[in-house]
Amino acid sequence: MLLVADANECFANAVSARAQACGWQVMTVRDGEAALSALHLGHVTVAIVHAGLPGVNAGEVAAVGRRSSLPPKVVFFHDHELGMTEHLRLPEVLCTVRKDALLDALPAILLGHAPAPAPVHSPVELVAQSPVRLSVVSGRLAGTHEGIVVESDAHHVCISAWDEDGSAIDLSLGTRVTVGFAGPKGWGELASTVTGSYVRGSVIELTLLRSAETFYRQRRKAERYIATFPIWAWPAEGTDASGRMASGRTEDIGREGLRACFSTPLAFDGRAVLSVAAGRSSRASRLLADTVWHESVPGTGESRYGFRFASPGAATAQSLEDLLGAARSWGNLRSVQPGRVAPEDAPRRPDGSTG
Repeated sequence: MLLVADANECFANAVSARAQACGWQVMTVRDGEAALSALHLGHVTVAIVHAGLPGVNAGEVAAVGRRSSLPPKVVFFHDHELGMTEHLRLPEVLCTVRKDALLDALPAILLGHAPAPAPVHSPVELVAQSPVRLSVVSGRLAGTHEGIVVESDAHHVCISAWDEDGSAIDLSLGTRVTVGFAGPKGWGELASTVTGSYVRGSVIELTLLRSAETFYRQRRKAERYIATFPIWAWPAEGTDASGRMASGRTEDIGREGLRACFSTPLAFDGRAVLSVAAGRSSRASRLLADTVWHESVPGTGESRYGFRFASPGAATAQSLEDLLGAARSWGNLRSVQPGRVAPEDAPRRPDGSTG
């Protein structure tokens, strides 16, 4: 640590800023008593002290530093040249310098006296060999792909990814992706950008930038798959189910729930029946789910809902497995355009129409 002691706050701050630019951690004080207290702590490597600092003299500064387990080197600066050499007799004094020359001389003065830099530790998340889900939101390769972390540091993460059907993945530089992973705080999602890629057969190795923050989905205990399928929702209880049915599209699907957008707000609360037309099959997956949150989508007039699946029975469990299988493969169904025909088991209005 660097100690800067000067009654002139503006000048002390200027010295502090210059030292911080050189990589130093800095403490500033404005009087002699505070300077001696800081030196007593024993964490100061270099002390830059105004020779005219009130309440202290050079001998006291040197004496306190001398009693430290790691005595600091001291730099005295003066307002004028008179008296600049008298302190050089003290072994703890590194140099003396005129105040108007201190800022320019500071990098050279500090050179060679900085403490060893603290080691840079890789984050505990996304360590080598961790399984991940690589999600591409848009483009011809949109979907979720299996992956594994090859290596990682504080600034980058290298991932090997592949498609389940063995087809090649080729992402261009600058592609925005999301890396999902199981972390100590829950299911984490790192939004990143591809900065390097290398294709080897059906496997692509990607170098991604780490963002400043990883977002956690506290309600989620398992990964989600980005998948867009037609979805219909109607109340699980009550009358006039067809009159309150809404249609929309899924955004992501997981083992515990899904997220979907609807053109209008749902006309009911609580438990819902969800029917999702997934994949090439004409049979929809039908599930019971509870509405846990919703929000308006700015600028679209749509409403986004989060659903948590109810405890499934045997039939519902199979529907969920079918849906998850289709969601995993959604990125490969690029030639399939989801239709807007309601599933056969959806409630019908008296005229035979659906919502």
